[in-house]
Amino acid sequence: MKRPCRETGASDAKEMEISCSERETPDLALDFAYLARQTFGDADLEAELLRAFQSQAASILQQLQGRQPMTARQKADFAHLLQGSARAIGAIRVGQAAEIFETHSAGAGPAADAALRELAAAIGEASDLIAVTLAKPSFEGRLAPPVVDRA
Repeated sequence: MKRPCRETGASDAKEMEISCSERETPDLALDFAYLARQTFGDADLEAELLRAFQSQAASILQQLQGRQPMTARQKADFAHLLQGSARAIGAIRVGQAAEIFETHSAGAGPAADAALRELAAAIGEASDLIAVTLAKPSFEGRLAPPVVDRA
């Protein structure tokens, strides 16, 4: 359950929601503890999800940075898809950057360009961390403490 967020100085509900979620969420490239909970500690599933996210994020970024013209709606749809995928595996910075890009994707100019650069950087950071993690001989799919079933 989210705690109410007050004193943000946000001018509207959407701004308040973004500023609240960023303040309540740790600033991580990948939250491995969250991923372990989502997969119930299944190491193979964790590795599969990380590989799928890495591939999807690279593909979406290539589309967003490509030379083919895209409508604002197409850009927003790609960003929204990436945002959901990132948050599903605990790629917090990518999720935040995708959300910001989605809000700026309708326009062209410095804000949209900066948001895309931030998204690219977040994807690069997460992708590098995934590659290093999966390349470790000791990788067992989980870098977090085991999930305890309290049922």
